[in-house]
Amino acid sequence: MMKCLNIYLFVVLVLACLYATPVLSHKLNAAETTIKQNPRTDSIEIVHRFYLHDVNHLMQALGKTKTGTVNDDDKYQAFTQYIIENLNISFNTTQNIPLTFVGSELENKYFYIYQEFKDTSSSDSALRLSADINKMKTSWKPNYWLFQLEIGQKELQSFVLDKQTYNFSTVID
Repeated sequence: MMKCLNIYLFVVLVLACLYATPVLSHKLNAAETTIKQNPRTDSIEIVHRFYLHDVNHLMQALGKTKTGTVNDDDKYQAFTQYIIENLNISFNTTQNIPLTFVGSELENKYFYIYQEFKDTSSSDSALRLSADINKMKTSWKPNYWLFQLEIGQKELQSFVLDKQTYNFSTVID
């Protein structure tokens, strides 16, 4: 009787482990972008944070990496270029001012990309922020991309771009 119970528990444990394996290998496929104003420099800083696991999967999917043929620096540079070319963040002012690439870095399990917007126009009118990932529709994009705005006197604003929502626009006071 005890031997049958031990065999039964062993089989249940093995089946539970086999069932849990796909869950353990699941990637989150999410990104976060924080957009905040730096009062010291009067610029708007944009920080994109990606899970390193998702960066590696995208580079493999785009054929940018093959085992042993591309070093990590080239892979991260290609990922950064992909994001900059396919994510359109714009601030509509009286002038069309592009975002400036500041840098990127790898920290623990995250990869960060830094950009900056400096409004040189003398207009006191409100900025309109637009974020658009339509270019990523046919290739890789995160399942969920959280945008957090910390600009001006307003409370924290957030919005999510997902599989159904590809763009967002808001006025910043």
